[in-house]
Amino acid sequence: MDKVVRILVALGALIAGFIVCSAPAQGADPGYMDETYRPQYHYTAEKNMINDPNGLVYLDGEYHLFHQYNLHDASVEWGHAVSTDLVHWTRLKPALFPDAIGQIFSGAVVIDDNNTSGFQTGTNKVMVAMFSYGEHNGGPQSQGLAYSNDKGRTWTMYSGNPIIPNTGQADFRDPKVFWYAPTSKWVMVLTVGKTLNVYNSTDLKTWTLASNWGSTETHPGNFECPDIFPMTIAGTSTTKWVLSVSQDQGAPNGGVGMRYFTGSFDGTTFTNDNVGGAAVWQNYGKDFYAGVTWNNVSSTDGRRLMIAWNDNWQYRFDAPTTPFNGQLSLIRELKLQQFTDGLRLTENPISEYQNLRGTPSLWGAQTLTPGTNLLSGTSGEALEIIASYDTTGATATDFGIKVRKGLNESTPVGYNLATHQMYVDRTNSGVTPNPTGTNPNPNWAGLHTAPLDPAGNTVALHIYVDRSSVEAFGNDRQQISDLIFPDQSSLGLETYAVGGNIKLNSLTVYPVGRAWPTASPILSNIAGWSTVTGEWADTQDGREGSATGLGVTLSSSTGSDFTYSAEATIQGVLPGNPKPILQEAAAGLIFRSDATATHGYVALLNAKTDSVDLLRIDGDQTTTLASTPMSLATNTGYTIGVGANGGTLTVSVNGAQKISAVDNTYRSGFAGLALKDSDSYLQDITFTPSTNFATNAIGWAPTSGTWTYGANGLSGAAAGDGYMMSNEIVGDATYQGDITVNATGGGRAGTLVFRANDNATQGYGLNIDAGTDVVTFFRWGSPGATIATYPTTINTGTKYTLKVDAVGNTFTISLNGTVLGAPTDSTYSSGKLGLDVYNASAVFQNVTVTRHPATWAPTAGNWTPVAGGWQGTSTGDGFLLSSQPATNFTYTANVTVSATAGGTAAAALIFRANPTGTAGYVANVDALNNAVTLFRFNGDGSSTTIARYAYSIDAARTYQLTAQAIDNHLSVYLDGRRVINTTDNTFTSGALGLNTWNSSSTFTGVTWTPDANLVTNSGYERGDIGSWTEWRPAGQAAAYGVDGNDAYAGKDKLYFYAGNAYQESVHQLITGLPNGTYLARAWVKLNQAATIARMEISNNGNPVNVNINPGTSYQQINTPVTITNGQVDIGFYVNGPANTSLQIDNISLTKS
Repeated sequence: MDKVVRILVALGALIAGFIVCSAPAQGADPGYMDETYRPQYHYTAEKNMINDPNGLVYLDGEYHLFHQYNLHDASVEWGHAVSTDLVHWTRLKPALFPDAIGQIFSGAVVIDDNNTSGFQTGTNKVMVAMFSYGEHNGGPQSQGLAYSNDKGRTWTMYSGNPIIPNTGQADFRDPKVFWYAPTSKWVMVLTVGKTLNVYNSTDLKTWTLASNWGSTETHPGNFECPDIFPMTIAGTSTTKWVLSVSQDQGAPNGGVGMRYFTGSFDGTTFTNDNVGGAAVWQNYGKDFYAGVTWNNVSSTDGRRLMIAWNDNWQYRFDAPTTPFNGQLSLIRELKLQQFTDGLRLTENPISEYQNLRGTPSLWGAQTLTPGTNLLSGTSGEALEIIASYDTTGATATDFGIKVRKGLNESTPVGYNLATHQMYVDRTNSGVTPNPTGTNPNPNWAGLHTAPLDPAGNTVALHIYVDRSSVEAFGNDRQQISDLIFPDQSSLGLETYAVGGNIKLNSLTVYPVGRAWPTASPILSNIAGWSTVTGEWADTQDGREGSATGLGVTLSSSTGSDFTYSAEATIQGVLPGNPKPILQEAAAGLIFRSDATATHGYVALLNAKTDSVDLLRIDGDQTTTLASTPMSLATNTGYTIGVGANGGTLTVSVNGAQKISAVDNTYRSGFAGLALKDSDSYLQDITFTPSTNFATNAIGWAPTSGTWTYGANGLSGAAAGDGYMMSNEIVGDATYQGDITVNATGGGRAGTLVFRANDNATQGYGLNIDAGTDVVTFFRWGSPGATIATYPTTINTGTKYTLKVDAVGNTFTISLNGTVLGAPTDSTYSSGKLGLDVYNASAVFQNVTVTRHPATWAPTAGNWTPVAGGWQGTSTGDGFLLSSQPATNFTYTANVTVSATAGGTAAAALIFRANPTGTAGYVANVDALNNAVTLFRFNGDGSSTTIARYAYSIDAARTYQLTAQAIDNHLSVYLDGRRVINTTDNTFTSGALGLNTWNSSSTFTGVTWTPDANLVTNSGYERGDIGSWTEWRPAGQAAAYGVDGNDAYAGKDKLYFYAGNAYQESVHQLITGLPNGTYLARAWVKLNQAATIARMEISNNGNPVNVNINPGTSYQQINTPVTITNGQVDIGFYVNGPANTSLQIDNISLTKS
């Protein structure tokens, strides 16, 4: 294809120094591949520009898609993706890069089954790519070759390139290559201006010109991207050859288009059978070009599959789709069929797209009249629409369906009975590509028509709608592919009939699901990225940005003192390519930044100056605080790290400190990524606040007030109460901490919070009050109360160790080791731990909790203490019950079982039991039945077996037996391996205990770990979304709220609802987690089917979605979560029609 060279200048600072224009802080960027015009099932690059599909080939279960990938007109490469189903694509590293000869233009890939080239070195079949060079510095186009012995993952350029030099042609490009068995030769078809050259080869390296072919018709423009392939005429055994070409001018609706000829081919010469020699237009839309078909498709499949570039050179640089540019068409299956006007290709989208279909809306036969809209209650941005009309007796002149309909825009897709034409009308389809803001591209708007006769009396329209495209197929004969750029809120649909009536045979509308993962592929423990300057996107390689001048993306994370690092890679061209990618200058980190990146610090790796630089940005001035020389290469990952501790700032590279400087200008701010005059990506992003907060409690999160981690501990400040809550749930325990109050006046206090609910509206508090010189023990709730006071001088700026020992309803209170009293209260027996500041600023340090061991009491059988545990002997059941109540937990013991005189033997853990053990759950090792069994005592003398795992139990062996209870999910583990995983709703909480049955059994190492929910504001009991981040499309009204109507538990729940079609999402990023397996759960209720309704788990290294099904009552959804990067984002997303209601409550994330 003709490669138009255009200088693309990214917005940003344009001078050598860091001058950054002041601008308002930007909102968070859209999610991964979720920009306004990002197609949801048409292929795009994650970032940057693509056009022609190249090198389509199938090998060993993988469909390979190569394509033109353009990095700022400096490096035109072959992008690469693979798929097993032609719908879901895995992006790989680019395959071919410009070398000393030239840029890499379009071409083909073949599988050299017989190793005719001699390139094969292992057992894998060698893949051979042939492509056009766009030679450097305005040189000619020539043909090159590369090969791969690892299924396309890495490529070697042939040392003999170019394999076909240019002999003086201005346009000489785009080879299509295939094996022609009758002559045992390779065939290459190559465009040469308005004609095609055909070459032959026996080894893919040496080529002989066999013929030159051109159409006898006169046509504007040149040929590009040819393809030639045999096809059997449908319903016959006759084979014809199809020669497909792209033409860069003169398409029916303007600009570029695709045409084809049918005829015969003998391995050297194509003979055209088309009447008058004229080609047939393949697609009547503006946006279908450079299409080619897959080589080597399995014979068991046998389909001829084509994909094209879904764009047009008339406006491709002007599309409003940053950070990507260009998309590919639907893949279609081609067939050859005889019609009255000649042989014609028919095209239909491949059946694999049906796997993306959601629940359809259906309408049967009826007559449509003007003003009738069957689709008033249906909407969507990604749809498949199948409509069939009967033209018998029709009085309408025009009929069809308007898609992406909004207040002042829509895209009609229809049929005109008077002209016998199908059409797509994008006159008012939304934004017109408009590079200057004042001169809309004149080649955009218009009615695009295709000739189409009814089939009998039937007109069938098959329409695919994506966020920025419409592809319409008519009667299996004609196609129109057009880009559109509607407003995000334009989601409506409308059936229409103009001038009279039309009979509808049937109408089906499917929502089409997203083909791409929702979870970002970047590895980072911070999120909420927003673009400030330059262009940024999440990609497989990391957070990738490009800019001329300074480019900045900021996260939502802020900090004062911290360590912060990322692996930075500055993209550069390979040796011999004279055009740099931008200037290939610098990449690094910005920190302590304001929201507009106009003030703060920047640490950069500068490959242009071979230096590591630390800079301070002060509005329109930039100061170099320090710089040290270091040899840096492009295309190489370096871990750049910064440390901020007060005024001391350090910069390291690959763990070695390069800079240490002192500057006190900025003491806190946002963490982000920065680059200068480059296209770079940053991965493995880790931001770690310098907590210096010693605690053994987990899951700390603020619910009110301002909290920061500093050198002396955890600091809190608030007017009124400010709470920092842990996810630790305790009953009897010792809880203590060091508290320093730093403000004076009445009611200045620092508090230990315990046995509390999520937001401390219920629970106990023990504080020191520097305003009134008192230690106070009090109760929140209804009613609240002061339980005890102890007048004591409390000095500001002085550290005090405050401790409470809570056992049952007695609370022993100590200050600096001196017991002040032991008041009693029986209101709360267990709850969460936390901290509170009241009208004060205070620092907390050394906050610890020590749970008290439970007391044990036998209720049946004989029980005696042994070293590290208990021995129980019983005929029948024997029970030893603890005083420890538990709801969700993991409970473990080492169990040795031996038979009594009765001759049978079993030993068990009992949990969620009543005080006597006659009701509750039992998990045992059973030497009689050789099984691990989970059963239930029902409280009436009966028992119910819930699950059993057959396993040979040796009475002389010690087993580690573990029971885990998470809501209604019950699991049993034997020696660390889960053997039972089931559900039961009978008992929700109760005592822990031990059980023997006809045995003398020993239990040692008895431990339990309460389930700590790591989600904050998990039941929305704060009355708002609090720590959750909400997202919806730009311009859409909020479709969420928190209220108490029909809450699953507690007083409040979250809901999504709107009276029209909408999208809504909330999510919460949880960081600082140990890697491992967790369980995510939520209670949800969905009133009707939605396009998408799901719980989304992402940013954890192993993303997963859990679909939500409609129902009349709450249901629990859950999924295991594997965390590999210390964090997870848990969220909920709905894309639904009008009146969709989703209720969400009691969300939890717990360590398995």
